[in-house]
Amino acid sequence: MINNRSVNVHFSLQGACTLCGGHTRAALCDGCLADLRRNCPACRRCGLPLPGGDHGEACPACLSEPPPQSRTLTGADYTWPADRLMSRFKDAGRLEAGRALLGPLLAEIARQPERPDLVTEIPSSWHGLRRRGFQQARLVAGWISGATGIPHAPGLLRRARHIRPQRGLSRRARQSNLTAGLDARRRLQGEHVALIDDVITTGSTVAEASRVLLSAGAGQVSVWGLARAPVTAATGEAPP
Repeated sequence: MINNRSVNVHFSLQGACTLCGGHTRAALCDGCLADLRRNCPACRRCGLPLPGGDHGEACPACLSEPPPQSRTLTGADYTWPADRLMSRFKDAGRLEAGRALLGPLLAEIARQPERPDLVTEIPSSWHGLRRRGFQQARLVAGWISGATGIPHAPGLLRRARHIRPQRGLSRRARQSNLTAGLDARRRLQGEHVALIDDVITTGSTVAEASRVLLSAGAGQVSVWGLARAPVTAATGEAPP
C-alpha cells in the first residue's frame, strides 16, 4: 500500500479555497472537494464510468479489447469544477489550480495495493510547450513523486517535434497522429511504470505511450491522470 499522509493539505493557498475563495486550511474547501471527486464506479482498465453504475472490474469495451495499460486511475471527472481548475492550470499557468486537482488523485493512489517502481509523464507537444512555457504533466509527475516517494524519471518518453497537438483531434486522428510519434529514451528492465497525464480524453495518447513503454521493457504500466473526460453519447468520443 502506498503511504500518502495528509492527502489534501499539502498545497494550501493562504487559508483560501483555490476554487471558491472560501476559508479552508486545505487546497479546496469541503464543498468544492465533494464536487470534484468522481461519483461513479470506473472501469479499471480505461477509467471510464461503468455502465449503469456497475461495480465490476472492466467495461464491455475493455473486456473485448483490453488497452495496453493494466490500470487507469483518475481523481475527478472532467466536468465542473475540474474543467475550470484545469483551464486555470494549463492555460493561465495557475499552478495552485493544478495542485488543487491533485488531492483526489493522491487519495485514489493511496488505496492501491501495488506500488509502481517509477513515475514518468506524457511529454508535451512542441506547440503546447511553446504556448504554455512549461510541461504540465511533468509538474504533476514531480508532485506525485514528492507526495508518494516513488522515484520520478522525467523525460523517459519523448515526442517527435513534427506531430500535431492532440487537443481538439478526433479519436481516429489522435491515433494516426501518435503513430511513431512517441519513443522511449532508454530500455527498461521490467519495472512497473506509473504514466502521468493531466486530462485523459479519448485514451489514445496514454494507450500509445503505454505500448511504447512496454515495448521498451516495462513489465507493467499504470496510467494516472488528474481527470478523465466522459465519452459523449453522440460521437462515442471524449471532448477536446
